[in-house]
Amino acid sequence: MRRQRSTFHPSPAIRRAAALSAATALSLGLAACGGGGSASSSAASTGSGATTAAATAAGSSSAAGSAAATSAGSTEASSGTPAPLTKADDAAAATSAPTDDEVWGGLGAVQGMDPQGSDSAGVETDLRFGRHDGYDRIVVETSGEGTLGYRAEFVDEAATLGKGDAISLTGGAYLLQVIGTNTQMPVTEDLQKVAYTDLGVHDVDGTWTKQVYLDGTFEDQFQVVIATDARQYRVTTLTNPTRLVIDLRDPS
Repeated sequence: MRRQRSTFHPSPAIRRAAALSAATALSLGLAACGGGGSASSSAASTGSGATTAAATAAGSSSAAGSAAATSAGSTEASSGTPAPLTKADDAAAATSAPTDDEVWGGLGAVQGMDPQGSDSAGVETDLRFGRHDGYDRIVVETSGEGTLGYRAEFVDEAATLGKGDAISLTGGAYLLQVIGTNTQMPVTEDLQKVAYTDLGVHDVDGTWTKQVYLDGTFEDQFQVVIATDARQYRVTTLTNPTRLVIDLRDPS
């Protein structure tokens, strides 16, 4: 699938790193952690099922863009704030907090994993965000039992899947793009009943994260774009229910 790209404008005088690839919300504190789900994968720049790549080209540009209304040619996305975390979610999230022993992706690094098996991971059903001690967490939950694949990297720019409209976010020095794979469009009545419909820009109150963009499935892929000041990330997939978990932190 060919993706079109357009310009992302970060905060001034901040260097950013980007990677180009050929194939590519306040309660996201992990119901991903609730429900007793087991981890099916955690791929990083090294390890089984992971792909690595180096990214080049860094630059700085002037700040621009708005979450609720973007300039001509940019997406006109809904904005909102996901519901806050419950205490249960917070407690569950703490038990699966990322550690320094794990491999984190950074500026110029790519994390990736292909989905396993032939079953679909279904449609996106929920988007959640959580701020925790030492990291911010974003979770996308899906309806199917198949595994999710993904590709994550810091980029200079991002565009909507299919249309290729520019995605404009504010509040971060860097732009992290995560492409989730093995999902499907809500083309049936049953899928439409459970599909998450609040797509677009979400304002969040993270330590390093202020805006998140969820782009619905197109051709078996969905997209999460995050404006962040964090320089490290980790992506994990979980089961029961199926979830894509994105953790962000800054080592400084």
